[in-house]
Amino acid sequence: MLNAQTLPQAVLPVDDPAFVANPYPWLADRRRESPAFLDPTHGVIFFTRYEEISSLLRDRRLGRARPSSVPKEIESASTPELQAAWAAYNRFNDNRFFEMEPPEHTRIRRLVSSAFTPQRVRALRPRIEALVEELLAPVRGQRPENRSMEFVHAFAEPFPVAVIAELLGVPPAERGLLRFWSSEIVKMYELDRKPDQVIHSSRAVEEFTAFLNRLYDQRRSAPQDDLLTALVFAQEDGERLTREELASTAIFLLNAGHEATVNALSLGLSALLTHTETLDGMPGVGTPADTPAWAAAVDELLRFDTPLPLFHRWVYEDLTVGGVELCRDDRVGLLLISGNRDPHRFPHPDVLDFRRPENPHLTFSLGVHYCLGAPLARLEMQAAFAGLFRRLPEMRLDGEPLFKKGFVIRGLEELHVRLGE
Repeated sequence: MLNAQTLPQAVLPVDDPAFVANPYPWLADRRRESPAFLDPTHGVIFFTRYEEISSLLRDRRLGRARPSSVPKEIESASTPELQAAWAAYNRFNDNRFFEMEPPEHTRIRRLVSSAFTPQRVRALRPRIEALVEELLAPVRGQRPENRSMEFVHAFAEPFPVAVIAELLGVPPAERGLLRFWSSEIVKMYELDRKPDQVIHSSRAVEEFTAFLNRLYDQRRSAPQDDLLTALVFAQEDGERLTREELASTAIFLLNAGHEATVNALSLGLSALLTHTETLDGMPGVGTPADTPAWAAAVDELLRFDTPLPLFHRWVYEDLTVGGVELCRDDRVGLLLISGNRDPHRFPHPDVLDFRRPENPHLTFSLGVHYCLGAPLARLEMQAAFAGLFRRLPEMRLDGEPLFKKGFVIRGLEELHVRLGE
């Protein structure tokens, strides 16, 4: 039996650009040699195999919320400005149901689910498909011999934020800062946060919250047919979302729905254009987006190159998993990106296989924290890839993809694509 003191040690090299670009050989070594290891630099016990990760995601003896009642970041902040920034960020974080555990998590998730319904998501399909066409129109209008696109900034970034803005009901004239706020806030998810990132993130939270509070007041007095109105008036057993809970929920929906989808789209297209020799079973160029073929293809892309590689959990009760003893207050890192390439669960995991008979990937998590926005993310990706390959069937890479810094939110900075001779 192993515990934190006797576990093999290794430092997850999140600041190494080579690792960020291709973490799979390093992770395969860990799965073989030390499937659970202690990272002394970050104070995290990491798990790399599918079996333990899937078990821990479902285990209610672990959770997202920190067991300690006093956030250590505030205690250790070196300046009053940094202390205030941490306090502001934690006020927002404390109202995100993603960071809660039952019964509070159950209450808020039930309220959000009553507004963020499958019917509301399905009703967005025509608008999502129209957005794909709008974003591709400038590229299709180029001269054939000069057609090219930097995919991340031309398509992957504006597409999901436009979808979330449509869903929430943010007026087009007021959407300009959404991408900036989202990109600033998600920097808090990285393992090696710098003080200036904390300050910038908390400022973005405060600005975004003020913006949402204004929309909240507008919807209270003049309801509209949008998710924000539905959240304002959501009610279950006499319970409603508070103003603070609604703002934190809307910010979280943008963060999760924007950042993860941007990276899933860019990583997915890069995989498709890089691994052309393994694309047997890929949907045909004219296959409609709402078919089982594209649904299966999207799930395989999400497994093959995971846009959210790592989820954290805190241990609430002592337990043993995979021969490792975990103690209350231990911080656990679940490397979804490794579990999704575990050969014990996925035969030939390094092959992009659209005919995989089953694909229980970990990308949307499992258990009570399973991603509420998974149906919307799948719909967006199906519409995007079906539209891309229908309108621009001659796509090919134009140079090596450039990865962003950071591993917890992993994606591409640039992906240049040529679209014809």
